[in-house]
Amino acid sequence: MGNKFPAQLSGGQQQRVALARAMALSPNLLLLDEPLSALDAQVRIALRSELRQLQRRLGVTTLMVTHDQEEALTMADRILVMDRGRIVQDGTPLEIYNKPSTPFVASFIGSMNFIERAVKAAAGVYRVGGLTLQVQNGSGHLTPGTQVTMAIRPEDVVVGRAGGEAPNTVAARVSGLEFRGPHYRITFRLPAGHGTSMLRAESNRTRGLETFGDPGGYGQLAIQLPPDRIRVYVS
Repeated sequence: MGNKFPAQLSGGQQQRVALARAMALSPNLLLLDEPLSALDAQVRIALRSELRQLQRRLGVTTLMVTHDQEEALTMADRILVMDRGRIVQDGTPLEIYNKPSTPFVASFIGSMNFIERAVKAAAGVYRVGGLTLQVQNGSGHLTPGTQVTMAIRPEDVVVGRAGGEAPNTVAARVSGLEFRGPHYRITFRLPAGHGTSMLRAESNRTRGLETFGDPGGYGQLAIQLPPDRIRVYVS
């Protein structure tokens, strides 16, 4: 790019040149502030990989600010999540995603379903409206009667058929179906009194086509909320 003027460079080329200028000084610390935010999706994905490979090859400690959760999960060794100027969780990408410490972290990193106004009935058992849910997440320190918010990620919701006998199985009506290439995003409407009216799930493309057929033929299905995938937060 040496013979070109800045205005002749694409966004991706400008970012590569800027990164080269920064790295030419052999810094001990590289600071990146939303370095990929203004780029097209495909360029952003390519540069994300290039940047990570360069950082690993040169061994430069890098601090990157980003609002893109996918960038954080794919590029970082450790993630610090900030809420209103305070660090609310510090951990590896896997820890942040699988064990979010607060509802804010849970909703900010990935998608999350929340079931509010649930009450602890006994050890590992919670009730919300007419629904009883079993939970295996180490919330044994909470006393019976404690009101909580429960959370589960869409990809953890198991989409089955009516009559399922697995724990935490409930019949729900499909109210929306969104095709996303490799999978469907399915929106379910739960019966009244279950703490939330809507619940989202994800189903891979083949299974989605087999289960639903014509997207206009929405009906009622059984969905299961695995006890080991439910998070509990004190309301």
